[in-house]
Formats: sequence, structure tokens, C-alpha cells
Amino acid sequence: VRAFDRDLTTLLEELKSRGSWKQPIYNLKVLTAGAERDLENQLELWRCELFPCHIVWETDGHKYNRYLQKIKGQSTWLFADCEQNWNADKALSPDKEAASFEIPATSITRVHVKLFSKSIDSLVGLKAKMYKREKSEVKAARTRETEERREKIRKDARERRMAEGLARGDVQDGDAVDEEEE
Repeated sequence: VRAFDRDLTTLLEELKSRGSWKQPIYNLKVLTAGAERDLENQLELWRCELFPCHIVWETDGHKYNRYLQKIKGQSTWLFADCEQNWNADKALSPDKEAASFEIPATSITRVHVKLFSKSIDSLVGLKAKMYKREKSEVKAARTRETEERREKIRKDARERRMAEGLARGDVQDGDAVDEEEE
């Protein structure tokens, strides 16, 4: 599959560069393997904090099924902002925006992650934030390492000056060495 994907991408890029690819007639759909699927483990419910999920649950002998999104760290679910829940204006109604569901994980019988265009945009935004945070963490770590290296160089230089001063007899043991001296 990866080889096919790579070869197809190469072919499309070559056609595009030659100008012989009529872009409007092609529609390329890319799916993330395994992202849009039934969840088999309750530990995977965190995915429903990021993406809309089709939830089926039972409470008091009644079976419910809705497109919902989970609130992080809680058993509270809200209507997902997706076309299955929209009104004619392609938005959630005020009633749906205000509604919430308390659904214990043990009541859930089926969960299916759904990726819609808004979900994918959200994922792209999350990946960008993660990349930016990782980049700033790496920069901070490098800054700390640089400061630690500089401090070690300063300390080594002070110790060397102290040792040289002791050897020459200029400094008595316990005397401070001026950092400007050298």
C-alpha cells in the first residue's frame, strides 16, 4: 500500500509538472488508516474528546444513539458539531448546544469515531499546536543546555585560575579569584 501510494503521488506530481493533468476532473480522498472505526476499548474514549463519535448506549432499558463529543476527563457528552446534528442553517440548534448527556463508560455499547471536514481541520490545528509546542520545548532545552555549558565553562575557568594562582603563589587557598583576571 505504501509503495502504491508513493508511486501514485510521484505519478500525479509528474503529470502536474508537465501541465497534462487536468486537476478539476480528479478528486483525491485520503483516509487515515484506522482513525474512523469502532473503538474496542474504553481507554480509547479520549478520541471522542477530539472527534465526533457515533455513540450507542443503554440506560434504564432504553437504547440511545447520537453523534456526540466527550468533555475531557468527564463522563459528560455534548452534541457533536457535525452534519448529522445540524439544522437547516448547518449549525447546532440552541437546544442541542445546551444539551448534555451523562453517559458512564459502562453504559456505552458501541462507539464509532467519525472524521468530518471540521474534524480533520481540528486535527490539523492540533498537530500544528503540538509541533509548535515541541519546537519551543526543544528550543528551551537547547537554551538550558547552552546556559549549563556556559556555567560549566565559567566554573572550570575559575577553578583553573585558582589553581594557577595557587601554583604561582599569587593566591592563598580560600581566596576568591576575580573573574576578570586571567
